[in-house]
This record gives sequence, structure tokens and C-alpha cells, in this order.
Amino acid sequence: MKKFLSIILSLLFLLFSSNVDARKRKHHHHRIVKKYIQIAERMPVPPRIVEGVCGIDVSHYQGTIDWDKVTHYENNPIKFVYVKATEGSNIKDECYERNLTLAKEKGLLVGSYHYFTSRSSAEEQFENFKQTANKERQDLIPVVDIEECRYWTSDVFHKNLQVFLNEVEAHYGKKPVIYTYASFYNHYLVDRYKDYKIFIAQYGEGNPELSDGNNWHIWQFTRRGRIDGIRGNVDVNAINPGCDNKDILLNNQPDAKESVEKKELVPNPVPVPVS
Repeated sequence: MKKFLSIILSLLFLLFSSNVDARKRKHHHHRIVKKYIQIAERMPVPPRIVEGVCGIDVSHYQGTIDWDKVTHYENNPIKFVYVKATEGSNIKDECYERNLTLAKEKGLLVGSYHYFTSRSSAEEQFENFKQTANKERQDLIPVVDIEECRYWTSDVFHKNLQVFLNEVEAHYGKKPVIYTYASFYNHYLVDRYKDYKIFIAQYGEGNPELSDGNNWHIWQFTRRGRIDGIRGNVDVNAINPGCDNKDILLNNQPDAKESVEKKELVPNPVPVPVS
């Protein structure tokens, strides 16, 4: 009996010892994997390069901006700014006047944008934008931000949007730029509005591609830009180097035109992190 118990205990000891060694090996392996993951996360990610004039767009979400410090994104000089003016029929961005005034004083080319909603008529929305974004203070063609179509049918949406676009063109003298996400464009706007310049938002790998083959004029390539003078994240944009940069000017002011022509000769490389 004692001999039998001795054999059992020996087998249990061997089994337990092997399990302990296996657990040790497993834990050691996990520590090594975790170590290399941490090292990899600290390594700089190779950037993609987009050649184009660099700019930003801002609203009250950025809070109080210190415009004296807003000069560069990474190593790229910031040349233009789009400022949110209005939303729908009655919302005026609380930071619009301050941002517009100080950005112009900084010498940046400045334009205004309206967030188009499906909760009020095109006429009401245009009146709100017109009363807020003074034509004489705009350097750049206005932008219409289109991201939703929740309360209208497709036909009603396009009818109202076209009315708004026509009103902006009639008042400001040029067709507005259409801003939207690539996914929204390909779902709602595809094969339409080809006479308008497209300001496309797309993040991550790859340049924007619109399913109807339409070209984009401005690319919002990140919404997580970090810029001195701005707390938190900010949208950063680049003008398509294949487009004429003067096309976004509202009026061909001599100073602004000369400034943009100089930018065309030496396009700024815009590093875009792969994410």
C-alpha cells in the first residue's frame, strides 16, 4: 500500500511540476510579447505625404484660440482658415466673429461655412448665413457643410440643397464649396453637383476617391491635428495640388492672389499619420 501511494504521489508531483513550468513559460512569453508591443507603439509611424497648401477649419468646439500662435501644423505653414458661421435657420456660432476677425488680422485667408440641416427650409438657412457671414469680409468662397439627411426624403433634400447653393452663388458671386464625408458623398451626392468644388473629409490610409470619379479640391485628412494656440484637436486640410488654388478665392484681391500663386510654386508637404 505504501509503495502504491508513493507511486501516485510521484506521478502527481511530476504532473504538477510540468504544469507549473508550462505556466511559467506562458507567462514569460506574454511578458515578451507585451514588451515588444509597447516598443512598437512608441515607434514613430511613417507618414504619408500629401503635397498641398495647408489650412484648418474651426468652430466654437476649439474654444478661445490664441491666433498669434497658430502658424504651423507639423512643419507646414497654415495658409487658410474656414470658420463656422451658422447652422440651420437660427444658430450662429458663438466664436465666429472673434475667429474671423483675429484670423484675418493674422494675415490668413479666411472663409466661412454653414452647417446645412434637414430641419429647416433652405431659404431660412440662407438668410441666417447671409446675415452672419458678411460678403465683404470673406477671402474664400463659402463652404456648405453637408452631413445629414434625416428628416427629408431624398427628393426634398436635393431640392432644398440646390436652392441653398443657388442662393449662396447669387449673393456671394461664386458657387459654394461642398464639404462632406466620403461615405456621405458616395451615398447621397454621387453623380450630382459636379459643377461644385468638393471639400472631402476622409481619415486613415489612402487619398480620397469618389465613386463617381469626381475630383476633390480640398481634403480634410485629419480631425486630430495638434496646433499651438488651439486647445485639443482641430481639423487640418490640404488643397489638392492638381487643382488651381486661386479657385477658392472669393474675390481676386491682388494681395491674396499673389500669396496663393506663390504657394502654388512651392507646395507644402503635409505629413499625414497612417491610422
